[in-house]
Amino acid sequence: MQSQTAAQGVVLEWLKRHAWKACIPQKGIPSSNLGHSAKNCTDYQHDSQCFSYLPESQTLTKKMATLPKVGEKCRSLQKKNCSKNCSTAPTAPASRVLEPMATTKFYLDTRKSGGDKKKPVSLKIAINHRSGTGFIVLNIQLLPSQWDKSESKVIAHPQKDLLNRIAQTKMGAVNSILLEMSALGQTEAMTATELCREIKARLEPQAESIEKKPKEDPNTFLKWFDRFTSRKEGRTKGIYEATRKRLVAWIGEEQLAKVKFEDIKVAWLEEFEDFLSLTAGANANAIHFRNIRTVVNYAIDNEV
Repeated sequence: MQSQTAAQGVVLEWLKRHAWKACIPQKGIPSSNLGHSAKNCTDYQHDSQCFSYLPESQTLTKKMATLPKVGEKCRSLQKKNCSKNCSTAPTAPASRVLEPMATTKFYLDTRKSGGDKKKPVSLKIAINHRSGTGFIVLNIQLLPSQWDKSESKVIAHPQKDLLNRIAQTKMGAVNSILLEMSALGQTEAMTATELCREIKARLEPQAESIEKKPKEDPNTFLKWFDRFTSRKEGRTKGIYEATRKRLVAWIGEEQLAKVKFEDIKVAWLEEFEDFLSLTAGANANAIHFRNIRTVVNYAIDNEV
């Protein structure tokens, strides 16, 4: 019974994970528990210090399997700490050094503007890789004053929210492709320019797969109304915005966006007047009709 208890104690010593962590390989100090267990194992006769240098990431079973049996060569990488006459240890296979993944950021390219801050320039995605930089051009033109470099977003632009969504969506697609290529080791031998070319090729099929929307008419009444309003400020701008709200309340945003100048006839204006009469007086209605007439004349002046 005493022999069986002792044998069980030795097994328990092998299974105590904290005993393995107690080693200090840098100083060649083995665990106190580990030393007892190693020296009392009949199949593994080498020093416990040899054993303490086995990689911590290996499981207990693998550690025991790597210990040399009596008469075999010691495979410890720290041969100098072994008291036995071990032969030269084999060289450990070199671990693969992973290439750092390429980085991306937005870049407003002002190099060709000649210092002219009123000239629109292209917004791009810059890809830094292997000490080089490549660019993917976005279909976004901005003034330098419309780009916040620190926040990487469009500011002071009439369509800033839309442009920011477009830019972030394209950046997400680029990073997704880049992550996939890096995981497969496909970027290691590429230059930054080659990497950009490959990403563009992968983005194009995605663009073609998206159902193309019908081309919008740039000369609708609402587009010219918004363009005219954007040039106004203060109270004047507020008056035109009020007219726009009444038009939307009448027929809805979607239907209003389809109205062309040839649709604005007497019957159309009379129906709008009937709608206004439900909530406003004659003076307020006159202001709304004046605003519509001003926008129509503005479009005519621009040869629409």
